Amino acid sequence: MRIAITLERTILNLTKELKRVIISTQNNEWRMKMKKLVLLGLVSSFMFASTWTCYRYVDSNPTGGFVKVEAYSKYEAEKKALRKYREELKYKTDFVKCQ
Repeated sequence: MRIAITLERTILNLTKELKRVIISTQNNEWRMKMKKLVLLGLVSSFMFASTWTCYRYVDSNPTGGFVKVEAYSKYEAEKKALRKYREELKYKTDFVKCQ
C-alpha cells in the first residue's frame, strides 16, 4: 500500500515538473522568436544600401565628373568610388567625396 501511494506521489510530482518544463520551454521559444524578430528588424533597417554620388578630386581640385555607387555608408561609398575611378575607369584620382 505504501509503495502504491509513494509511486502515485512520484508520478504526480513528475507530471507537475514536466508541465513546468514544457511551459518554461514554450516561454523560452517565444522569447527567442521575439528576439529574432527584433534583430531582423534592426538588421533590415541597416541593410538597405543607398545610392551615393561621388566626385573625383585631383590635386585637391574637383574634376567635374561623378560616379554613382551603391553602399551602406559614406565610407564604403568613397572606397567603392575610388576603386571604380582608379581600377575600372583608369582615371588619376587623389580622393573622392560622396554625398
